[in-house]
Amino acid sequence: MNDLQPAIEAQGLGRRFGRYWALAHVELAVPQGEALLLAGPNGSGKTTLLRLIAGLYRPTRGGLRVFGLDPCKDRPSCRRQLSMVSHDSYLYPRLTALETLRIWARLLDRPSANGDLLPLLE
Repeated sequence: MNDLQPAIEAQGLGRRFGRYWALAHVELAVPQGEALLLAGPNGSGKTTLLRLIAGLYRPTRGGLRVFGLDPCKDRPSCRRQLSMVSHDSYLYPRLTALETLRIWARLLDRPSANGDLLPLLE
């Protein structure tokens, strides 16, 4: 039996935009080491759920924990624990590779000088 806390846990999670609920009453527990696939039609709440997990949206109701942390209050710590595969590349065509690395270093709360990033490009 796995005694580790879930990687992602949602209890009664909901997010409303104006009068409309994008998500309502989501109950979810993803064990550590497991993968999760979100599938559904457009408008079913997949992106909203991912943005909640990433701490980009605050829940309207319910609770959400990522490795025991609140993704809104502990966003940098949560982001270091997560990976997401999407159909988007998350690369910006107008930026150089070095500029892109600088942005991701900042998003992950890891400020880096060019000297730290240049070896990564080689």
